[in-house]
Amino acid sequence: MHAELPAVVRCALAFLAALAPGLSEAASVLQARDADVPGCMRTEVLGADAELEARAARIGGIEFTVGDVFDVAGRDGDRALFRAANHLHPATREATLRAQLLFGPGELYRRRVLDETERSLRRLRYLYDAQLEPVRYHPASNAVDVRVCTRDVWTLSPGVSFGRGGGENSFGFEIEDYNVLGSGQSLTLARRTNVDRSTTIFSWNAPTVRGTRWQVSADYHISTDGGLRALDVSRPFYSLETRRALGAAVLDSDATTRLYRAGEPAFEFAAARREAEVWLGGSGGLEGGWVQRYRVGWTFDERRFARLPESPLGGPAQGDLPPDRRLSYPWIGVQWIEDGYAETHDVDQIGRTEDMNLGFAGDVRAGVATTALGSDRDALVLEGAASWSGSLRPEQLLSVEAGLGTRVEDGGTRDTDAQLAARTYWRWSSRWMSFAGIETRWTRDLDPDQQVLLGGDNGLRGYPLRFVEGRSAALLTLEQRLFTAWEPLRLCRVGGAVFFDAGRTWGGLDAPDAGRWLKDVGVGLRLGNSRSSRGSVIHIDVAVPLDATDRVDGVQVLIKTKASF
Repeated sequence: MHAELPAVVRCALAFLAALAPGLSEAASVLQARDADVPGCMRTEVLGADAELEARAARIGGIEFTVGDVFDVAGRDGDRALFRAANHLHPATREATLRAQLLFGPGELYRRRVLDETERSLRRLRYLYDAQLEPVRYHPASNAVDVRVCTRDVWTLSPGVSFGRGGGENSFGFEIEDYNVLGSGQSLTLARRTNVDRSTTIFSWNAPTVRGTRWQVSADYHISTDGGLRALDVSRPFYSLETRRALGAAVLDSDATTRLYRAGEPAFEFAAARREAEVWLGGSGGLEGGWVQRYRVGWTFDERRFARLPESPLGGPAQGDLPPDRRLSYPWIGVQWIEDGYAETHDVDQIGRTEDMNLGFAGDVRAGVATTALGSDRDALVLEGAASWSGSLRPEQLLSVEAGLGTRVEDGGTRDTDAQLAARTYWRWSSRWMSFAGIETRWTRDLDPDQQVLLGGDNGLRGYPLRFVEGRSAALLTLEQRLFTAWEPLRLCRVGGAVFFDAGRTWGGLDAPDAGRWLKDVGVGLRLGNSRSSRGSVIHIDVAVPLDATDRVDGVQVLIKTKASF
């Protein structure tokens, strides 16, 4: 059983390589900017950025150019529909953009700060892209005027949504606006139904409060099996040079949790979560290409479980509910970030500028829970995560991520959850890219309300959702990706993929498909949202399982909106 994977990998890689163009067409994985942000160009001959910095030039005036959703005077064409959309869409306010800038008049001109501001603006869902350029130099005052050019997307999204994954459908009726009246605030009113529950959602988020760096988000959900209330107020580390940060968050939720066996719900119970956290952070800023941050805080985390008297499902194998738990502990954390950011295009998005950190990032945290501080046990709570990305050669990129969480209590570890993922991208030409990714997860003594599940909802596209369970899992994904310049009706960019998935779990209960590799192949259509803030990439996949059983349909159709390709 363990010797099967290498043969599978060799066959799949050979299959993908046969689809790709020749190596003679190889191109750099870090392609140049392709997204259009009209109106940003140097209006007079200026020295290079290094020259301006050597002169110790300072920021003079700051100008803003906010592009419409459709460029009717340029590449999109002058159409009545596009003019109407631009007229109905409230443009992002200048004050909204100014609140996001990492520099101001009178400060030293630094290209690095302008680049980081571009990245900060591109993270906002109501902007398609952002570009900052010096536009004129004033020798008498040694000042540089800077122009901030952005392009809006359509942010008001009323309508109906539909998704399908793992043989199950999801539906939604919503009205969302990620840029209410051009303020940058988002508001969501929705009704969504999936295999677990139907939920009415109210959500509000303000990335800036009255032009300050304070952020507020609030969520209120009413579900058929409970609900959720959450509030988060913070002044985060909003740039690499931020020196102070603080925040507080509370969450209260009730829901039905199901445990799965052989792809079917085997037991369900009521689960209540009560969480609260406050924290303070400090940093010395960016030094030598690195940022180091320190945080201290307090976390309260309580989980309570109860039987559902009207549940049609039986009890678990051990016949007991998960035990309640309550952790209350102070903690200290350290974070490291390497400033290795680079711009690229057509890697995980279609037709958008992507910001990738080609360097290291890490975050570790340790807390001490004791009964004297309100916990129901004495425990050392440990959490950590790390990531690294780098260009192995001009046409190849490698990204590695790892995470670990555990509690040390009663002389041993409990609820240990370790994850490791690696992804590699190989660009054969400007339009073709091969992708390979492997994800692994290993657990030990998980809390009984947690499971490791693998199926159509998390990567094994040819099989039903939550198809197999266990204590550990591995998933291999191989894709040949196609990026095109086709943009039907100027509404979305089109891409495609041919894919192969293989996955399995270890250590689960005996089930018909447990403990063996499950494989599938398929093709998919990718639609990159170039005008809307609702989602980045729409996936439409058709997958065929290669290890079919009587529990699996011969073809799986999946429709999802994801953050990436």
